[in-house]
Amino acid sequence: MRDLACEAGANALSSAGLRTVGGVVLATTTPDRPCPAAAPEVAHRLGLGQVPAFDISAVCSGFVYATAVANGLITSGVVDSVLIVASEIYSWIDDPTDRGTAVIFGDGAGAVVLRRGTTADQGALPAFDLGGDGSGHHLIQVPGELEQPDGPRWFGMAGRKVHLQAVEQMALSASRVLKDCGWSPGMVDALVPHQANGRIIQAVAE
Repeated sequence: MRDLACEAGANALSSAGLRTVGGVVLATTTPDRPCPAAAPEVAHRLGLGQVPAFDISAVCSGFVYATAVANGLITSGVVDSVLIVASEIYSWIDDPTDRGTAVIFGDGAGAVVLRRGTTADQGALPAFDLGGDGSGHHLIQVPGELEQPDGPRWFGMAGRKVHLQAVEQMALSASRVLKDCGWSPGMVDALVPHQANGRIIQAVAE
């Protein structure tokens, strides 16, 4: 996971034309080890020195949450720029015999540099909508050792129920963001969700 994170982070820094940033936020639910956090090592390997660096675990929404956290660090004046990285190695936890997960979830990493600016700048982040529903904790999970002490602990998902929840909640969230921005749906040029299912994306767009 750290190797993927470092490569994505290096590419983002290069794209931004920067050699340093004020901090690093790494989103992952498949860390190479439980402790210590991976972000400080990634920062070190990228030559960023002893900048603030920490991991967050929010699974599929990790990159969105990391971006919101980085935005908060910048707007509050803690730092002026943040390298955001999301990196996952799902091949470690995918059941290769489960066609409902193994063909959807894989390995990869992405990164972006967020900097202080104005709402008029290209790439500005005008609004966020975050939320969580703990009542659905059983719909997507990797069992813990106490829950499944024997045998492999594979990533599992109740696909149909997740589909319905995703369409409803993503559409509601997008609508709230549109309202916060003062936009109508017709003003949107592109919808770019963090979602591997084409049917969910189409349903949300509709």
